[in-house]
Amino acid sequence: MFAQLRGHELAAISGEFDLRRWGTKDSQVRTLWESHRAEESLLQALGSDDIEALLKRLKLRSSGSKKERILRAIDHFAQSDEASLRSYSAASASDLEGVPSEG
Repeated sequence: MFAQLRGHELAAISGEFDLRRWGTKDSQVRTLWESHRAEESLLQALGSDDIEALLKRLKLRSSGSKKERILRAIDHFAQSDEASLRSYSAASASDLEGVPSEG
C-alpha cells in the first residue's frame, strides 16, 4: 500500500511520527511498516489534497470525509492483496500437481 505513495507523502507521514525520512523509497516504506502503527493512523498524517491525489491515482472516488477516504484506500489495498494471495495460492497448487507427497 505505502509503495503507491509519492516521496513527499511518505515524508509527511514519517515526519508526523518522527520516523526516518531519508533513504530509498523501499526503506521509507519498510520504516512505516516497522513502526507498528495502523494504516489508518499513518494515513491520517496526510493532508486532504494528498489523500485525494492518492484516490485519483487508484481511480477511486475521492469524495467524503477524510476518514471515509482513508478507509476507501485501505479497503482497496486489502481487496488487492486478497486477490493476489488467491492467485498465488492457485498457482502454487497447480505447480504441485503430479508431485508425489512425502510420507
